[in-house]
Amino acid sequence: MFLGQMDTRLFGLLEKVKVLDAKEQQLTLTHNDRIERFKLKKELAMMRNWKDIFWRQRAKQQWMQQGDRNTKFFHRVANNKRKFNAIRNIKVNGQVFGDVVSMKNAIVHFYENLLHDNHAQRPFLDGISCDTH
Repeated sequence: MFLGQMDTRLFGLLEKVKVLDAKEQQLTLTHNDRIERFKLKKELAMMRNWKDIFWRQRAKQQWMQQGDRNTKFFHRVANNKRKFNAIRNIKVNGQVFGDVVSMKNAIVHFYENLLHDNHAQRPFLDGISCDTH
């Protein structure tokens, strides 16, 4: 089914559901009307899914054709990925860091403290420390 046919079918399904919804507002739907609306909504969901799949496949095809060339399309995709993957701030021990230098320092200090050798927690055997230093 082509995109134009898909859009026409989607529009038709939506109109039929709207008619049944309007009918339900005025009076109670019959059992057959309820079954019909259920089938229409099921088909509508399936058609929307097909349309999403179509556009995802189309985007992949366009990426394969234009992806690595220096095009507006390539830059738009690359910039959106960069924005999505960017870390704007981090929270360490309840404190928020927003600039690059303070974020780097907070990360380094966090792991230094995490990996810091704490002698008070070392086990002892008969009062003798297990340190090899």
